[in-house]
Amino acid sequence: MSRKHSCRLPKVIPIGWRIDMDKYGSAMICTLENVSDVGDEPQMRLVPLFDAFYEKQRIGVTRLYAAMGAGQQIDALIKLLNVEMPDDGELYAVIAGKQYRVAAVQDDDFDAVVTLRREGDLYDVADS
Repeated sequence: MSRKHSCRLPKVIPIGWRIDMDKYGSAMICTLENVSDVGDEPQMRLVPLFDAFYEKQRIGVTRLYAAMGAGQQIDALIKLLNVEMPDDGELYAVIAGKQYRVAAVQDDDFDAVVTLRREGDLYDVADS
């Protein structure tokens, strides 16, 4: 006989449980596009694609040294939950008002592990 497993959260968090809220959050995934009219000076803006919940991941030594060997820097590593990342375009993530460029994406079944790095250029976010 098989049992049903339920994954129900308690209505009240018991004393002693600790939830690290700095580890989880919401990220806005954007693409960088030229939003100016034809013939005008280019105006690059971040155009929102979707919002996703994320879980911060620890940057491993292997990943860190691989990036350093390629002359790149890793500022954050997050796991986006229940998303499918687009393959084309220059992607950015906006987390708590900070802009990160998506350097690499590893797709799992319905999650995506995203390597982020900060860049000097900041762009305005277009209205969605």
